[in-house]
Amino acid sequence: MLRTITIPFRNSVRVVYCDLYDGYMNACKVVFNDTISIVADRFHVRNLYRKSLISLRKSELKRLKKELAVGEYAALKLAIPAEETKKSFH
Repeated sequence: MLRTITIPFRNSVRVVYCDLYDGYMNACKVVFNDTISIVADRFHVRNLYRKSLISLRKSELKRLKKELAVGEYAALKLAIPAEETKKSFH
């Protein structure tokens, strides 16, 4: 489908926003001959950031559970509601 884009239009494209999937990025490079900048779209960057943040939160809570007293850990865990982070992926 990308190959159906006319050559004058291809030459006018300077930036392509796309998914982080390698197949999409490689297709853009082939069609536009590496003359464009490929930018990851906000949605996928945000999701990667959130997944990393959630993973860090979980690992830190696991670590702190071993180090803190039961009451301290319970207060800390209440301060970071896990349910809100789950909703952000839907």
